[in-house]
This record gives sequence, C-alpha cells and structure tokens, in this order.
Amino acid sequence: MKFIGQVTRPAFTLIEMVISLVVLILCTQLLLVSVRLLGQMTTLANANQQNISWQIGMVQLDRFLEEAYFMKHKTDEGQNKIIFKKQEPDNIYHLKQVKQELVVVSQDEGYMPLIANLRRIQFSYHEPVLSLQGTFKDGTVYQHRCYMEQSHAQ
Repeated sequence: MKFIGQVTRPAFTLIEMVISLVVLILCTQLLLVSVRLLGQMTTLANANQQNISWQIGMVQLDRFLEEAYFMKHKTDEGQNKIIFKKQEPDNIYHLKQVKQELVVVSQDEGYMPLIANLRRIQFSYHEPVLSLQGTFKDGTVYQHRCYMEQSHAQ
C-alpha cells in the first residue's frame, strides 16, 4: 500500500542482508585459516633451515677434524670444550660454545663459527668417537658423531 506523497527508495531486504553476512563470515574464516597456515609454514621453514644449518656445520667440522687428534675434554666455568691438535699446521684448537654459536678457536685466536642459535652444546669422547649433542633455542635436539683418534703425545 502506498501513501500519497511517499517517496520509495530501494533498500536491502532481509534475505540480502543475511546473504551478505554469510559471505562476510566465510571470507573471515578463509582469512583466519590462511593466517594459521602461514604460521605453520613459517615454523616448518625455520625447522628446515635449522636442520640444514646443523648438517652444513657438521660437514665443515668433519672436514676440519680429518687430520686432528683428540687431546682432552674440559669444562671451564660451566663451559664444555674439546681440545684437539692438528698436525698440519701444528696447532692446538678448541671446539666450544661461544654465546649462542658452536665455534672452533685456535691458540692464536683464530675463530671459525660452525652453527648459530644454539642454546646448549654437549660433547663426549669415547675413543675414537667424538659425540656432539646440540640443542637449539626452540628445543630441537640434533646429534652427530665424528671420528677422532686419541693423541699419544700430550
């Protein structure tokens, strides 16, 4: 029924309003799912990067230890370290954790970083195997074993 003098304007019906709310809710849900997936993918990428970093560091360590001889396993001020000697050049090295890195340090203060973002590194030596266990900041633990003969001339 139309009244005299009343102007009609187009307006949304109840059904159109409900449909627009449903579309808005669906878009919001899709956005939340994609943000959640992005977070999971970032976590997975960081874990893969940590794994690659550990593997590369251990390959570098294995190559560096090819001509090395174990001298002693020592704990100074709560710091765990391995002391070893290389014949060529005749030099003594320390494998230890400095801040959040696993490094090889020479007696003349040469410095070779191997792995970063470590919370803790533990060493154990049972002739002729040197075992390393590294714990990253996120709690991931990696292990590695290398061959290193005992030095008979200490």
